[in-house]
Amino acid sequence: MQPTHSEGQGIRVPRNGGVDILRRLVAPVPAASLHALQEWEGYVTDIGDEEFGARLLDLTAGDAVEREDAVIPLEEVSDEDRLKMKPGSIFRWVIGYERSVGGTRRRVSQIVFLDLPAITGRDLERGREWADWLRAQWGLE
Repeated sequence: MQPTHSEGQGIRVPRNGGVDILRRLVAPVPAASLHALQEWEGYVTDIGDEEFGARLLDLTAGDAVEREDAVIPLEEVSDEDRLKMKPGSIFRWVIGYERSVGGTRRRVSQIVFLDLPAITGRDLERGREWADWLRAQWGLE
């Protein structure tokens, strides 16, 4: 082993650069965790005074197409994310169990709006046109 400084005094470190020493000196930081029971990705279709409408893609089921419509209370959305809401805004919705650092478990529902461009009516129309074209090409009409 080589000394850690030029005088040759002090702590000696192993050849791996002292990683083992650091692991022993730095305690792991406990973190809260979330176990998702159900997860969706969706976009806002309309916004009312107390709720909003959405089309949802069920990520838990592995769906590739939005199959569900939902009406969700605005109280489910944080004040910060409400500022991001408009028709076409994309969000992720998770329902699950959160385990705190102390071990307490509680059921949570969390909606987070993504910083992505909103889906426009024209985008949806172009998607439908493309799907119609594909069906015609494959003889599925």
